Amino acid sequence: MRFREYLLRRLLLFIPTLFCVMVLVFILSRMLPGDPARLALGPDAPMSQISALRYSLGLDKPIHIQFLIFLENLLHGKMGLSLLTNRDVCQDVVQFYPASFELALVSMTIAMAIGIPLGIVSGIKQNKWIDHLSRVVSLFGVSVPRFWLAIIFILVFSFYMRIMPISGRIGSGIPPPAHITGLYLIDSLVTLNIPAFVSSLKHIILPAISLSVSPLAQIVRLLRAGIIEHKRAPYVMMVKANGMPEDLINRKYLFKISFIPVLSIIGLLFASIIAMSFVVETVFSWPGIGRYGSNAVLYADFNAIVGVTIVAGVTFIIANFVVDMFYGYFDPRIRYG
Repeated sequence: MRFREYLLRRLLLFIPTLFCVMVLVFILSRMLPGDPARLALGPDAPMSQISALRYSLGLDKPIHIQFLIFLENLLHGKMGLSLLTNRDVCQDVVQFYPASFELALVSMTIAMAIGIPLGIVSGIKQNKWIDHLSRVVSLFGVSVPRFWLAIIFILVFSFYMRIMPISGRIGSGIPPPAHITGLYLIDSLVTLNIPAFVSSLKHIILPAISLSVSPLAQIVRLLRAGIIEHKRAPYVMMVKANGMPEDLINRKYLFKISFIPVLSIIGLLFASIIAMSFVVETVFSWPGIGRYGSNAVLYADFNAIVGVTIVAGVTFIIANFVVDMFYGYFDPRIRYG
């Protein structure tokens, strides 16, 4: 019961946190330089058209009135008109978010598939050659800029070797799979569309690897540090003295307790990939929410900026809530209050 109450309290924090994010982002978006109506109509547009557009968008009203209008529209499933696409921002989010979610999912899968085994082996084999290799990988991952790595991948694998596509989610001559989840890899597998699956996989590999390097490095560093710290703990030394096999100690004690801080950062890393992937998405022309948001900032598209930021905030909050649930499994102290 205490664990349920703990999760309920965490869930109730969702609403005030999201409201504070909306207020802050709404105010900051109105402080951006430039007139969105003039940017949308062009520098040669007459003042009458600019005033009419500002009136239709509600930009002529005080900022608190604009925010109340925004909240009212949000309750009806609308986020306002986007000046970039001339559609409601909710429609744009539904279109672009699945691409970013799929990219983040593949990136975190790569980071976990490589980072967790490498971190475990590095912690157990401290000061061996595999440990030195993992530390080099970690240092490289936290130091190299994502956009630089993306450009290098394009130069090597697309321009020189010509084995990987440069941009997009799927080949130009291949129709997208039937829409089920919005994730091309899953939809193509469900519908047994093998050409679409192969093309989607080729297009997502390079941007996913570019985004996975930094999370991979952080997973390795945290897991290695946790294993090194706990393998000298008194309870581990005691079970070793009692003759418990080392493999069982590593699986039952070291990995489980060392994975708790890694678990917390995995949720945040997944959400940050979605929220902060705009540079890599721009380099690879990936039609995701990050690229859509970066274009919205360039054109001072207020409604799109607020909509993208709300989506990013909700992603972070949900990721934290999921992490809290898993905490209860890995750490009994949370289950018992």
